[in-house]
Amino acid sequence: PASEYEILRRAKELIGLTIAEVILRSPVPSRTIDPNNKGAIGNIIEECWFGIKNNPSPDPDFVNVGIELKIIPLEKISSGLSVKERTKVCSIDYFKLITESWKTSHARRKLDKILFIYYHYDSADQGRSKIAHYDLWRLIDQDENIISADWKNVLKVVQDGKAHTLSERLSRVLAASRTGS
Repeated sequence: PASEYEILRRAKELIGLTIAEVILRSPVPSRTIDPNNKGAIGNIIEECWFGIKNNPSPDPDFVNVGIELKIIPLEKISSGLSVKERTKVCSIDYFKLITESWKTSHARRKLDKILFIYYHYDSADQGRSKIAHYDLWRLIDQDENIISADWKNVLKVVQDGKAHTLSERLSRVLAASRTGS
């Protein structure tokens, strides 16, 4: 899809489909779901439905319209639904971070517009996981004030030479979290 309208129309077409149906309707050669790959379903939706190859680019997934794509698994809990895992927007490059301002930052570019696609996670058969909803979120006003303050806190810690002390406790919304070992 080339425009925001086309991207949202394509996202709407996902509603009610299972992951197995997404694979069947895709022009991409057949894919299988690797149950050991935590991001398998997200990769399938990105590649099979939107034609986006998995990549480490600092730019949003839909570069021409500045939209980042995030696939969100939901799981049933006693009180309803919950997000199964946190969402990673980008990785911190400590050397680049100290040369950036909030307005020109890698994080700001990724956070400007995010297309969230939510699905009901089926742990018994990931292919039966079903797309439930989508939402285009925009970084505006109060959200941007809070998130930019969080980003500036992380920047300060890194500038002070204490990147090894970063933790989610330093932020209200935008959490600097560790991955891997």
